[in-house]
Amino acid sequence: MTASIGYPDRTTFYWLLATSVLVLAPLGAHVPLGLWGVIAGLFAWRYAMVARAWRAPGRILRLGLVTLVLVLVYQHYHTLIGRDAGIALLAGLLALKFLELKNPRDAMLCVFLLYFLMVGGFLYSQSI
Repeated sequence: MTASIGYPDRTTFYWLLATSVLVLAPLGAHVPLGLWGVIAGLFAWRYAMVARAWRAPGRILRLGLVTLVLVLVYQHYHTLIGRDAGIALLAGLLALKFLELKNPRDAMLCVFLLYFLMVGGFLYSQSI
């Protein structure tokens, strides 16, 4: 792996990405469709960064993406507070965090965000 891509290595990244997709899949009906497009685009962008050694986006672009996620969640739920808006916002911020994976701390933060999203799924249904 080249130095510009950073942590994690490819195998670890692929496992983390697959886990993220599996955790987010049950939340499909509870996250707005427009936000799903942004999340999928961000995951694809990070995949291309790893597979093709693309550079990470700059600070201004990342700030614009955070604003986009906030606006999409607010437009759909008319708030940023609550179960539905919180889960959608957390899903969007997880995808944004993927763009910043540089060290083990960032990867662990993604894992903990995934734990919160799994628990958030239980707020909708506690069935098997």
